[in-house]
Amino acid sequence: MRSTPTDATMLHGCDPDTLVERITAAVLDQIRPLIERRAGGLLSREGLAEHLGVSESHVDGLTRSGEIPCIRLGRSVRYDTDAVLAALQEKNGGAADE
Repeated sequence: MRSTPTDATMLHGCDPDTLVERITAAVLDQIRPLIERRAGGLLSREGLAEHLGVSESHVDGLTRSGEIPCIRLGRSVRYDTDAVLAALQEKNGGAADE
């Protein structure tokens, strides 16, 4: 049985197009870090924060202080995971990450 826009509105409180947009956005939010990890080892600020298990503001602070290297592409900032981990290990006296 094919549902009508009225059925979808009653079930979800919005029209079908809005529902599709919301689902798409939610799925992309969940898979974006996975995609970015595979994109040549470069991560966004959000991806690096998730990878390291810290907040985005902490990544910002490490970047501003020069403690971790970054690659600036216009207004975008990306991080090479291997270079960041090496910099953090060096900062911590060569101690391996837990």
